[in-house]
Amino acid sequence: MNMLRAPDVPSSSSIQQLVVAAARNNDDRVSQLLSQGVDVDAVDATGGTGLLAASANGNVEIAWRLLQKGADLTHKNLSGQSALDLARELNKSTVVPLLEAASERRKLEA
Repeated sequence: MNMLRAPDVPSSSSIQQLVVAAARNNDDRVSQLLSQGVDVDAVDATGGTGLLAASANGNVEIAWRLLQKGADLTHKNLSGQSALDLARELNKSTVVPLLEAASERRKLEA
């Protein structure tokens, strides 16, 4: 049986691709996947998201793009770490201020 999927419905592999693209610092691919409608908070098998991957790498550009799309700052991976936790633990000083500012901004908006 040949099953067709609507072109605007992301597949589970594209969800994993968002996390992989962020982990590989591939800003163009992250942008492409988001424009295709992949959930900004898509979770991989480890509980990771694009924001977690970008934060672990200290990639400000990708983290900013994901935050602009509404990425969840409070999401934690299977190890119980948020994006900010990972950035701090891995000494990613370039991305920590962005995550802290976004967190504070969202608290004020709530």
